[in-house]
Amino acid sequence: MVISRKRYSVSHLVLSTFSPALQLDSDEDDERY
Repeated sequence: MVISRKRYSVSHLVLSTFSPALQLDSDEDDERY
């Protein structure tokens, strides 16, 4: 499960790099974890 979370976070970082709007979503996800 830990590996899955890391994998997901990495994918999210890549997506946030491509779309600045997703940065807000990534911040929300960080608060969840």
